[in-house]
Amino acid sequence: MTLACPSDHPPRPRIPHRERAVSTLRFSVIGDPAPLPKHIAKAFTVEPNGCWLWKQSLSRDGYGWTSYRNKTYQAHRFVYAWAVGLIPDGLVIDHLCRVRHCVNPKHMELVTNDENLKRGVGPSGMTLCARGHGLSRLRGQRRCLICLVAYEASRLERKRVQERDRRARLKAAL
Repeated sequence: MTLACPSDHPPRPRIPHRERAVSTLRFSVIGDPAPLPKHIAKAFTVEPNGCWLWKQSLSRDGYGWTSYRNKTYQAHRFVYAWAVGLIPDGLVIDHLCRVRHCVNPKHMELVTNDENLKRGVGPSGMTLCARGHGLSRLRGQRRCLICLVAYEASRLERKRVQERDRRARLKAAL
């Protein structure tokens, strides 16, 4: 499968800087995408099911990461913006194939975050945390505020204990 286009492809227009880093990507105005940068095209394998599986750096959530012109991007967002066009504000990419490290633009659809959560399989459809508390929206994610407050309190207590032990060790060393 080739990702290149004819060599007489017109130059890509410059897009002014916007709020999202991915908005600075250049894309083809006509439907035929320009060739992907070489380091991007080498970073995935084409599977028989049509998925383009990212084989470079993956986040702990399973999404691919790449860099282009000294900026870091999520790989699926980069390839989508390069091949299809910019991702409008308020929309996110839904992986129709349900494979997070797939970067095939044909396996992606732009939807609202709420729609993406509704379509999701697994924990994104949950309404209760593991301890049975209700989940709330916090910075675009579902979080249990009760567990979050408890976690932060225990984290701060651990930091206090570590600092107290460090000071005691320094005092003993003098």
